[in-house]
Amino acid sequence: MDLHPLFSLRPLAPLAFTYDPANPNAPWALAFFETYGGITNMFPLLGSALTDQYNRDEIALGDDPVELKYDEIYSLDHLRRHCSIWGFFIGMNVSKDNQYLLLFSLRRIYGSAWAQIFAGLELVRKEKLSGQEQIAILLDSPGDGIPLTVGVRLATDKNSAHVAMGFNGMQCYLL
Repeated sequence: MDLHPLFSLRPLAPLAFTYDPANPNAPWALAFFETYGGITNMFPLLGSALTDQYNRDEIALGDDPVELKYDEIYSLDHLRRHCSIWGFFIGMNVSKDNQYLLLFSLRRIYGSAWAQIFAGLELVRKEKLSGQEQIAILLDSPGDGIPLTVGVRLATDKNSAHVAMGFNGMQCYLL
């Protein structure tokens, strides 16, 4: 069985609308993402300048991680103060019998970078980044037309703010 993404988000394509009017009963989605804590020109020698990020279709996040032991989000202010990417999507023509397989494409830029993956405000996975990584999570569908939020937050296991990761995109498959 071939799998085709329900949607795909990348830094150069941060919005997806996959409705096909020729097949109105097929599953489709509306999805987008937003980011907090991006790096602009702070480290051009490390390839994190905006032009480098654009050429690689990547968003670099860094220098405001949470400590790995903190696995909760306390408020919207807490969410916005730290480096993170948040994806929002609505699946249409889907049921509670479906599941979403989400693949996050992440890259360690420098430091002891960890990715904390959230479904809503619940931490579902922690992954140490050692290079270019594909991190997968499986979520149950809440049903047709019900929005979901997923996030990746930068964390570190060291007592240092000097850590960065790159976000190259997220794909969602309907199972």
